[in-house]
Amino acid sequence: MTSSHGSAAKIMFYYLLVLVALSFTAIGLGQILFQIINASFPESTYYYDGILSQSTLRFGISSVIVAAPIYWFVTHLINKELASKELDRGSAVRKWLTYLILFVSSVTVLGLLIGILNSFLNGEITVKFILKWLTVLVISATIFLYYLYDIRRLDFKTNSVIWTFRIFFLVMVLGSLIAGFFYVDFPSQVRAQREDQARVDRLRSITYQMDEYYRQNEKLPASLSELQGILPGMLKDPVTEEPIVYNPKGETTYELCAQFETSNREQAEKGNPGYDYWVDPDFIHDEGMQCFTKEIAEHVMKEVPIR
Repeated sequence: MTSSHGSAAKIMFYYLLVLVALSFTAIGLGQILFQIINASFPESTYYYDGILSQSTLRFGISSVIVAAPIYWFVTHLINKELASKELDRGSAVRKWLTYLILFVSSVTVLGLLIGILNSFLNGEITVKFILKWLTVLVISATIFLYYLYDIRRLDFKTNSVIWTFRIFFLVMVLGSLIAGFFYVDFPSQVRAQREDQARVDRLRSITYQMDEYYRQNEKLPASLSELQGILPGMLKDPVTEEPIVYNPKGETTYELCAQFETSNREQAEKGNPGYDYWVDPDFIHDEGMQCFTKEIAEHVMKEVPIR
């Protein structure tokens, strides 16, 4: 009795772990392939679901790298212990959990196919729709065929069917990861983009405070240190802590300059593809020292009496 309970507990642990690892692996594979399809067939206009998302691609790669080896290893243990009869082959727990895997897979596939069809009806390119459907069908068919075979088989030794599944699984995982790395930004580049976005945020905050200063004083400040509504630390580069350059150009015109590590010009021109944040059209920049000529906002000018 104790042995039976122990075997049932082990089966539950193995199969629940397989379910979680398989879910992350399958979804991760789908995310990688979907983003590759989005990058390979760009939309003519901005459409969120149809653009390459770097954050989604990174999550997909991370999921596959972590979950796929776990799934592979635990599945190997299950097959090994079923063959040696350490696990109860006829266990009701094993059958229930296998059908649970099939059920969760079915619900996930249903949701994905509905989402893909919805994107197509919203105007997504037909070839992308077809490729995404094929991606989901191949991944789901592989899962269904394997577990339908697993629940019905009588011979638990490693055979040609098991080896075919293992090889196909390995090819899908390695192929998707290798292809995904050609499209994903390196961590150093992502960090540089994030730092540049922090610089843009500071420049934007300064323009707001410049408008407020002009509203109250009817003139531009002689230096940024005169701005009252912004902390002194926000007047410096967030990384190098070098002061942001300010040059008054006229009664209502001024220049703000900062050093950037990357360019966001291409992303802005193509409608933000792959960016994890909004590209401000008022601060399109190249790499290096960039200066932006700004003016006091028109609505502020209207509020200030003519002298």
